[in-house]
Amino acid sequence: MACLCLAAAGCSDNSDASGNHSNDENITSSANENNERLDEAQQEEEVPGSEEDAEQTKNDSETVDFEVETDQIGEAPEDQGALKAWLQGEITVQDNRYLIKGTTNLEPGSELYAEADAKNYAMWGYNDRAEVGMDGRFEMEIKKPDVEGMVDLVVQFKPADQEAALHEIYGEKGERLQGPYVYQYVENDEMYKLIQGFAHLDIAAEAGTIVPIEEPNWEKPEDYGASAVWMTPEVTLEGEQYIVTGQSNLLEGAEVKAKIEIPDHWSFGYSDDTSVNPDGSFRLSIKKPDVDGVDHIFIILQFKPEEDMWPTVKQAYGLKGEKLTGDLVKPEQDGEEMIQIIELKVKVNVQ
Repeated sequence: MACLCLAAAGCSDNSDASGNHSNDENITSSANENNERLDEAQQEEEVPGSEEDAEQTKNDSETVDFEVETDQIGEAPEDQGALKAWLQGEITVQDNRYLIKGTTNLEPGSELYAEADAKNYAMWGYNDRAEVGMDGRFEMEIKKPDVEGMVDLVVQFKPADQEAALHEIYGEKGERLQGPYVYQYVENDEMYKLIQGFAHLDIAAEAGTIVPIEEPNWEKPEDYGASAVWMTPEVTLEGEQYIVTGQSNLLEGAEVKAKIEIPDHWSFGYSDDTSVNPDGSFRLSIKKPDVDGVDHIFIILQFKPEEDMWPTVKQAYGLKGEKLTGDLVKPEQDGEEMIQIIELKVKVNVQ
């Protein structure tokens, strides 16, 4: 009986084991079949189309005429980064804009600022900025203003507004800059230097007109900055504008004003003012009055000491002009005080 029980037990164990293996084999076989079906389905999904479809797509494609464009970097100026800085270029008049293109020897990455202005107009937003390229080139655009007469366009480089790396080259106030393109300006009674180029455009100039940025050619007189001030003006008529250019021995930054007087007439608004250039020269533009029965007018040129004069100008001529001498000195009542001014009267025959 014991043997039978053992046998029965053994048979029972073998039967259970055999049954379990059979079920595992069935499950594995079923899973393999499912995986095979899933792989086949995935393969079918990955194929976008038949070979015939691919061949048809290839036959339907067309070649396209294209060209890869890149900004070609030219050769940099030989004196790039020199302290004797310069900028050259031209302004092209377009239908609604001025296109400014040029080259400079300023360090690559230097930021230039361009602005358009017109006398007797309050203008905002007519400006643009650009960085100097590795080859010294720059390009800017300014909207053409809706004004009459002449438009003055300036391109500037101010070291004071640049990154610290450029301060090390040109100085924090531009004090290391050299050459004819260098101008001075004042902020908080401190003297600064900048690089500047000008162009003067007639607003009526047709599209396609090209005007160069002027190259300065300063010639300081021997008595530049002397207290005995003199001025020698020239007057020309450009369209409807009187252009007054002049030489003087006034210091840079001194302000020269011009106004028109019409005999036996009241006149307002016919005036202009400007800061004297580094060699004492100046340029003013005044609209020609439209009057009848007059055969001549007068253009009055003045230098009048004022509180906000540059420190260098104030030191040379005095706060109230008390240091001024010469034939052009004229006393003038300024409030409760008497001051001295420089005045020159120019008679212009009207044609």
